[in-house]
Amino acid sequence: MRSFAIAAVLATSALALAACGQKDGEASGDTAAKGASASGPNLGDPMPKAGLWEQTMSVGGMQAMSMKICLDDAMAKEAIEKGNASQAAKCTNVKRAKLPTGGFSIESTCEVGEGVTASTKGVITGNMTSAYRMEMTTSVTGPNIPKEAATQKIVMDSKLLGPCPPGMNPGVRETGGMIIDPSGMKPQK
Repeated sequence: MRSFAIAAVLATSALALAACGQKDGEASGDTAAKGASASGPNLGDPMPKAGLWEQTMSVGGMQAMSMKICLDDAMAKEAIEKGNASQAAKCTNVKRAKLPTGGFSIESTCEVGEGVTASTKGVITGNMTSAYRMEMTTSVTGPNIPKEAATQKIVMDSKLLGPCPPGMNPGVRETGGMIIDPSGMKPQK
């Protein structure tokens, strides 16, 4: 069940990041149809500020998990570009609409594995530059999907804590007292 929850979280996170790169009311295929790069972000949309971010996420009512990540402008742009590329390759029916109260709603259907589809609906609220909340419901269908993992509610709160501490490079994550450096998995000082 945990692997299905993780797949749902990954699909939802990619959708949320890619949604930052679309104009309001635009579906993923619309970007390419207008001549813009389907994999590039719409830099007119707000992007997370550089610094140390804390993300707290709960999936399906399980205990919330927390992580801190050092983010720079290049990483934010790259995450949006990768999300857009993944979305273009694996998702259909991608929609984003601005909410009257701020933030936006998003919806998509994505292939997340062989014969496995994740349909996601939700909202992202906040200013996106220093704090935001993502509330999504993802339904996974396909062979061998346990009934208890078929639909998951995902809630993630992200907030900017301030500048990254000295020695914590962009991309480095801290979770459960463990520091992860994705650039070669080098331990941080």
